[in-house]
Amino acid sequence: MNGDRRHQKDMKGTARKEHRIVPLRAVHILHNRAQVLGLIGRNQQALQDLERGLALAREFHDLKAQAECLLQLSQSQAVLNRYQEMESYVRMSLELERNSGNQSGMAACLNNIAMSMAYRGQHLAALEYLFQAMELHRNIDDPNGLSYTLGNIGFVKGLIGENRQALDHHRQALELRRRLGDRRGEATTLDNIGAALFRLGDKGSALDHFNQSLAIRLEIGDRTGQATCLNNIGYVHSLFGDYQRTLECYGRSLKIRQETGDQLGYALILQNSAILQAQFGDHRLAQAQTEQALDIRRQLGDCSGQAYSQVALARILMETGDRERARKLLEAAAETAAAIEENEILFRVAINLADMALAEQVTSRAEEHLSRAVELSGKLGSKQGHIQTVLLQARIDSALGRHDAAGNGFREAITNYQDLKQPFEVAKACHYYGKALESQGRPEQAGEYSDRAREIFSEIGARGWLRKAGDKQ
Repeated sequence: MNGDRRHQKDMKGTARKEHRIVPLRAVHILHNRAQVLGLIGRNQQALQDLERGLALAREFHDLKAQAECLLQLSQSQAVLNRYQEMESYVRMSLELERNSGNQSGMAACLNNIAMSMAYRGQHLAALEYLFQAMELHRNIDDPNGLSYTLGNIGFVKGLIGENRQALDHHRQALELRRRLGDRRGEATTLDNIGAALFRLGDKGSALDHFNQSLAIRLEIGDRTGQATCLNNIGYVHSLFGDYQRTLECYGRSLKIRQETGDQLGYALILQNSAILQAQFGDHRLAQAQTEQALDIRRQLGDCSGQAYSQVALARILMETGDRERARKLLEAAAETAAAIEENEILFRVAINLADMALAEQVTSRAEEHLSRAVELSGKLGSKQGHIQTVLLQARIDSALGRHDAAGNGFREAITNYQDLKQPFEVAKACHYYGKALESQGRPEQAGEYSDRAREIFSEIGARGWLRKAGDKQ
């Protein structure tokens, strides 16, 4: 009888163990399925799986599973641009990982906290968390985690304009990703390198890296990544004047964004499309799309995107003559950019304010804003930004009668834009030079540059600028 009782007791113990194991297996399955759903853009379904998994892990007091679900929930919130929720989930995960002494888990949590801060403009605090994570990865010899953290450091460095440092961190990350055979991580890092090269003015190399990333993302079925790559590729082609390919890329990206529910990505495509419509001369559509993008970004709490849209809308309003509203938008963008430490936005604000002052014939104010733009361009290390300041200086020199200096500046800008293979910018520089030469009473030379500008505007379909270049007044 005693043997029978022991047997019955063992059976009950086994039953209790199986009763625990089965739900925890379900947690593991839900966690893994959520990761796959996230890769193919089904973010709401991923959240539902993770919430179910977290509930089960809590019911059976599995702290490791809870920490993993909370970390993944924070990452899913990031995809949906809910950065406050992202930080809330990951801090709960970090507490569990610290209690268990899991340094790898702690480092992953520190990365997510850092990125939730970076997305909201708290860049220096973000870097502090990332350096803590990097130290943990090195302590436990974790090359995979280290590559991830290096990429995030590079991303944040890029946000504050330290693009050469960003590029260095991304290249270190790429070497590790390739050594580990991490294809998705390799694609992400190629995107990051492309973005850094783009900000440094090397658009040809940037495009090459974006195309390499797209090929990998198509291979592994990463739809969200595909949409990002297509947007980047389309934008670079727009700078090269290939608007047909740009529209094709934007259309494919927009379709994916709509299918995956990526509102922030949708706003980005709208904004880029608006910039293109302005070049086509359809300022009404450009304004409507920009205002829609601005509303989405404001609702999602995307401070950086909101400021970019404010600058873009101000540019459109300047071209349609509403300078007062444009000025208010630029001031608002500058305030936001200063708060989140984004020098790229501050640079764009300074350039546009200088352009506005020049249009209002207040050259002293234009020079003040240009001086600020030159300072910011130096911090950013941007070749594109440098050329913009050279062209604007040439226009100011022309307005002040410094014709020799103006001519040198115009020709330098034209040559540099030609080297970067940016026909739209070449045409704009030629247009401004033609106007300057005309004001000096040199109609033959003015006609040469003006005709060249009109020819390029016509070839690339920049109808708004073609109308402007056709104005002989």
